[in-house]
Amino acid sequence: MTYVLDAAATRHGLHVVGTTAEWATEVAEPLRHNSNVVLAFATFFAAPLLRWASEPGGGIHLHGPSTIGKTWVSDAAQSIYGWPHETADNAFGVTWAGSEAGFDALALARADTGLALDEITLSNRRTAEQIVYKLASGSKGPRASSTGQLRETVHASVLVLSTGEKSLAEFVDNLQEGARKRLVDVPAEVVQQPGSAFETIPRERLHLEAKRSFDAVKRQHGAVGRDWQRYLVYLGLDAIKKQLNQHREAFLALPEVVAVADKAHPQVVAALYRFALYAAATRMVIEAGLLPWTTEETDAGIVACMRRWVQQRGNIDTAEQFTRAVAEFKIALAAALPDRFIHIRKVGGKWAPVTEADEIRQRTWDAFDGYAKPDRVLLWPEAWHRLCNGVDPAVVARRLQQEGTLIDSKPEQVPGRVARFYVLSRKALTP
Repeated sequence: MTYVLDAAATRHGLHVVGTTAEWATEVAEPLRHNSNVVLAFATFFAAPLLRWASEPGGGIHLHGPSTIGKTWVSDAAQSIYGWPHETADNAFGVTWAGSEAGFDALALARADTGLALDEITLSNRRTAEQIVYKLASGSKGPRASSTGQLRETVHASVLVLSTGEKSLAEFVDNLQEGARKRLVDVPAEVVQQPGSAFETIPRERLHLEAKRSFDAVKRQHGAVGRDWQRYLVYLGLDAIKKQLNQHREAFLALPEVVAVADKAHPQVVAALYRFALYAAATRMVIEAGLLPWTTEETDAGIVACMRRWVQQRGNIDTAEQFTRAVAEFKIALAAALPDRFIHIRKVGGKWAPVTEADEIRQRTWDAFDGYAKPDRVLLWPEAWHRLCNGVDPAVVARRLQQEGTLIDSKPEQVPGRVARFYVLSRKALTP
């Protein structure tokens, strides 16, 4: 059976072949007990719930070595709504190799179905972070029409399932904490099967099983997504909100989740709520009779992904976060010191550039991060905020002041002017 939604939907990969029961038997059932598959399925089942979840857009980035099955996980999940990326033109999923304008348009087409992005290294690393923020916020910045009037802003926040060999944090230099919260890095390689993204499939069987699965998703795709959206329409707004809240609270009450939440700082808690949304969606799909798994299985799968995320992140409480932030600040400052600062010394009672290169830098002094004196580093406030990398600058300042690295924030004499800087001890910065 083939059912085409409409011509426009087909161009965007939304296409129905087969039935939900056949999809459940041929695609979902063979992949049960695999945590990455649970999380990927949950992303697209949760997409139409996002508007009632009091959650921003964003999503999950599954990363890990090549040929462990990341694309297979994504394609199986894409079959919920249509043609998987690896199986057809005009597919439901796309690669990261697109323009910002293209992603703006695609977000509008994926508002209630989710967005699959494959291989982050195909993206421009200079714009990838901005795309994450735009997809998560769901709206463009203010735009004017040709007559100078303010255009109407269209909101289209989406849930994203991204894949790639590199994590978002590895791919984007100086990644802001806000972006890490919006597109959560989850290692795809599972503990039970080294070299595989599947708990039930060892590395040596990946190729064989993937071929079977790709053949299945070609035959069966789109029906379950259509039936899921119909079910939500029949369920009604009040019942959706009630069930969504009940299931999220049930997931957040699981001992494994409470153990993380009890010592987590706000940005980690935000990610936990994202995992809870995914768990709630799978619970609701199971109750609707559309997914042949159990609630215990899907909860366990999402908890397993959450644990890998926590282990990779390495800092979930506030104290650890700020300790790490201060260490990263000092490393970044030390790396910038040779090229991003104008080195000066006293000559005849006045401060002057040390070398010819410093003299050249002094001509465009406002393009650099500050000045380096023999005993101290002077950092412009704008550079200070950038090096804090999304962490509260006041907290970083307090930590550095407590350990004797930050002397003060005060006016200092430099060539041609007196200006206010963050003043740090060079001795304290030396490893």
